Amino acid sequence: MVVAWTGAESVAQACSCVQPPAPRAAAADATAVFEGRTFGVHREAGKVRFTFEVTRVFKGEIGPSVDVYSPAAAATCGRAFEAGVPYLVYAHASPAGVLVDTMCSRTRASRSAAEDFAELGAGVGPPRSEVADPTRPSVEPPRIEVTPTPVAPGRRGCAVAGPDDGATWPLMLSILLPLLAHRRRPTAPESDP
Repeated sequence: MVVAWTGAESVAQACSCVQPPAPRAAAADATAVFEGRTFGVHREAGKVRFTFEVTRVFKGEIGPSVDVYSPAAAATCGRAFEAGVPYLVYAHASPAGVLVDTMCSRTRASRSAAEDFAELGAGVGPPRSEVADPTRPSVEPPRIEVTPTPVAPGRRGCAVAGPDDGATWPLMLSILLPLLAHRRRPTAPESDP
């Protein structure tokens, strides 16, 4: 790889790359190799952060989604990923510890990576983790479970609780009283203007 990532903007010459190595050599040189679809593009100072939904991993510890950075300009070997298109990505770790990819790597659209898949094998699915939804409460609300008192079946085969069933009335009252109180709020008499 010809390009070094410093994480800061710098003045650079036009992008110049050497032919990338064969798939196994490229994978051995990469920090992470995975297949995934881009679903997020974020422009930051001098670079672009692409977020991928990972479908399979060939090398590295990659979760169900991963960010890969690239220089913002093609002159500095910045790569542009098309949203929704599956790619086979050969990424390298930057000194800052983030994954980086440039036009000089072996990365390519999955539809053009038959040779790579043949050499790399099937890969493995990423570990799944539930992504937290910021609009949901972080704790599940308590469950209220009411177990009715078992009653022997009647002559028609249905168990029917009678009016003296002690478990039914408190539950019904706890549901109905707040509803009735809400509906019967006193209203202030209207005054004439």
